[in-house]
Amino acid sequence: MIVTVTPEDITRGRRLSACSCPIALAIRRLAPRCVGVTNHTIRIDDRRFATPEPACKFINDFDAARPVMPFTFTLPTE
Repeated sequence: MIVTVTPEDITRGRRLSACSCPIALAIRRLAPRCVGVTNHTIRIDDRRFATPEPACKFINDFDAARPVMPFTFTLPTE
């Protein structure tokens, strides 16, 4: 699954929120399900995936109120 975090996701996203962070919003556009994102795990419904390194850096920067840019990453779903 290719996930693209847009400027709108960044604007609408909430810091320190696993369900409403920009990455969760971007994933929900692709798979409108229950999504939770941490810097260790991305959960989509009952499936869990390791959070890719670029997404971890984005989460850490976003939660610390540092500037972030739109980006794309691949979430292996198999």
